[in-house]
Amino acid sequence: NIMPLIARAEHGTHFGITGQREPSAEELAAVRTACESNIGMMSHCQQCRADATGVLSVDRSGEFSMAKVEAMTIDPQAAVAKREAVRAAIVRRLEQPSQSASRPVVVPMRPQVTGKTLRIAVGSLNNQTIDAHFGHLRELLIYDVSAEAAQLIERREIARYCHGATTCGDSEAALEGAIRALHDCAAILCSRVGFTPWRALEDAGIQPNSEHGGALINDALQAVYLEWRASGRLAESPRLNQTMSA
Repeated sequence: NIMPLIARAEHGTHFGITGQREPSAEELAAVRTACESNIGMMSHCQQCRADATGVLSVDRSGEFSMAKVEAMTIDPQAAVAKREAVRAAIVRRLEQPSQSASRPVVVPMRPQVTGKTLRIAVGSLNNQTIDAHFGHLRELLIYDVSAEAAQLIERREIARYCHGATTCGDSEAALEGAIRALHDCAAILCSRVGFTPWRALEDAGIQPNSEHGGALINDALQAVYLEWRASGRLAESPRLNQTMSA
């Protein structure tokens, strides 16, 4: 997993204070792309915090504050008894002879392939509907979509292509960066896509789609997946991922 350096001055880290800049989204994508030929890459969809308790979308740190911990009452004798019971159960399991000890066990190194997923980028400002103009995007929501579900796997930051309501197309570098960030996506869903970026996306093998503006993200993703499967494009797309099951 190639993760970007976090080095903003307000974070108070060594690199932030000494002025070492963070890599851009384009630079990070380029490094990941260069490494993908040798090893599978993993990307985080949301930054985690070492000082938080809970899950990424729900910070439960307040439930476990020092004040609440100090107010807890613990029965030492009951705690010791429970610890000894758990330890005894572990020892019993370890002492039991293994039923499979007489024959070698082959552990598969790879999960079995059960189907195909289509990687689709989404432009959304509210994280619920397809409501963003391609040129105004600062972030791409990356989904892996199968016939059963759509899973958000990553958020990728990009430079804004348009500035203002009418000034678009003045930043060729921003458009190129956005297309590089979409390198592994078969399609992108937005409420609107201009003619120039539409053509550039198609030239890069990425299908722009503005037919689902205002629709719920999951509904739109499932509709596009089913459309691709019905038309045969799902089997032909080079940007397919294998759905794995343990």
